Amino acid sequence: MENPIFSKTYEEWGRDGDIALVAFNDDSKEIIGAAWVRLYKKYNPSYGFVNENTPSLVIAVKAEYRGNGIGTQLLKDLIQTLKENGFNAISLSVDERNPALRLYKRFGFEIIKIAEDKSPTMLLKI
Repeated sequence: MENPIFSKTYEEWGRDGDIALVAFNDDSKEIIGAAWVRLYKKYNPSYGFVNENTPSLVIAVKAEYRGNGIGTQLLKDLIQTLKENGFNAISLSVDERNPALRLYKRFGFEIIKIAEDKSPTMLLKI
């Protein structure tokens, strides 16, 4: 997450359109996952950018907690939160080899373009 490519997704957190949900381990109280969205400008987009009115999604779950439905629950809850906040779509970019691609397809995200590095940009209308 320290890579500048990813740090852009959370630096200066708290701008208009920034929404995040966090998952905790009930016993240790450690953060084990998070899902967040952010709006970008056309002149300064991030991965998954579609337009200035569609928030771009990032999900991260600690490796030892993957496969337990945490990402699924975070995404489900985030989509509901976005609906409640008046958004009608969400976008993302994912490496074509990332197992999370199946999760996104299950939720109904559709590939709208493929980047030069073969990473699809996906869109879900909500």
